[in-house]
Amino acid sequence: MKYSLEVLHREPVGKKTGKTLLFIHGVGHGAWCWEKYMDYFSEAGYDCYALSLRGHCGSKGHLLLNTFTIDDYVEDVYQTVRKLGEKPILVGHSMGGEITQKYLLKYQDTISGAVLLASSPVGGMRIWPDVLSMVPVAPQFLLCVLAMYGFVRSPKRIKKALFLDGRLSEEEVAKYAPNFCPESLLAMALPVFFHYKPANVDIPVLVLGSDADLFFPMRAQKRTAKAYNVEPVMLPNMCHDMMLDPEWEKGAEEILKFLQQRGV
Repeated sequence: MKYSLEVLHREPVGKKTGKTLLFIHGVGHGAWCWEKYMDYFSEAGYDCYALSLRGHCGSKGHLLLNTFTIDDYVEDVYQTVRKLGEKPILVGHSMGGEITQKYLLKYQDTISGAVLLASSPVGGMRIWPDVLSMVPVAPQFLLCVLAMYGFVRSPKRIKKALFLDGRLSEEEVAKYAPNFCPESLLAMALPVFFHYKPANVDIPVLVLGSDADLFFPMRAQKRTAKAYNVEPVMLPNMCHDMMLDPEWEKGAEEILKFLQQRGV
């Protein structure tokens, strides 16, 4: 079933010098989280789009949210790509990185490149190394869940959540907090129990993460990069939400360098 999807757009400032970018958000986020990146890349000459997956933010399907799977989200991306009329580069963050990886398995010929930003590990979560590694930061993980479902609204508390790790100011958190939304329980749970093989790719792929990411640390990014036969780019200190981090431009600069070097 197709849903009406919220898609934000930034036209390139001046002449278009690069391909189209399509940004895909992670758990409990929406198209809004890409505002800084969209401004940055439109200034660099790229046509930028960001969608809210079904059941998120301004997209339809809220009442059926917990029935949606990663495969449903892949279809949302495909629906959006078809409307663009050209082959974009997908930029997927966290769960959006997993969506991008599964998109590669089915629709690789419709895109010209992929960026996996602080992405979920290749193939799905492995219970012991990936899930249990979060035990030491369980309180911060719980804050993530409570913030998404609206049970915690205090910016002072939300800023300590696992995806922000205290990196943002309370003023910034207060701005973003109302935009966080619930996530499909199926979409979060199934990757833990059902794994998939990575795609054989013949398009450029960038794996970009942070050595301070409490969700998907360096070993997860290295594993993902190895699967796609690339070297991961790891930046220091940044939180999981790299596109909202105070040093967000460092990640954007690495992506721009990748796009320019690979001619995509």
